[in-house]
Amino acid sequence: MDLIGIFTSLKNNIYAIPQFAWLILLYIYVINSLASLFKNALEPSVIKTIPESLLIYNDIIMKFIDNWAPSFLPLGLLLMYSGVLISFIQTLPYIGSLKVALHAPSGIYLGLWMLIIYITYKSYIIWGSWFLLLLPAIYCITEVVKKLKSKKHGQLYRY
Repeated sequence: MDLIGIFTSLKNNIYAIPQFAWLILLYIYVINSLASLFKNALEPSVIKTIPESLLIYNDIIMKFIDNWAPSFLPLGLLLMYSGVLISFIQTLPYIGSLKVALHAPSGIYLGLWMLIIYITYKSYIIWGSWFLLLLPAIYCITEVVKKLKSKKHGQLYRY
């Protein structure tokens, strides 16, 4: 998918915005983890080839994330709670038949993604340069759980 296709899908689907925000956050954290992990292993001449403006922009982005990410926990919880309450709009006689009522529980979805972004932020704070090992570890754990579940139910595990 090209860049224009991505922005078109964002314009047409508000539910994709938090997913892309999380994906961008993952890229930023993995790149910073790799950079800090290999900072000592690289020679100073290699580090000097990185433009100073790139490092300045990276610092600005990381400070922006550090300022805003902690607010995602309470905001995510409030959005989820509000989404549950607002979803009762669907039961009202006239409003329930309108198209807007279909999107009433979107606060639950957006709140969940805000919590995922907050958990990613806290994971980066805790793991630091080892954050990049977290994603393969989560994948391995989910595969083990799938395999255990399939054995429990007597099914063959299929890839």
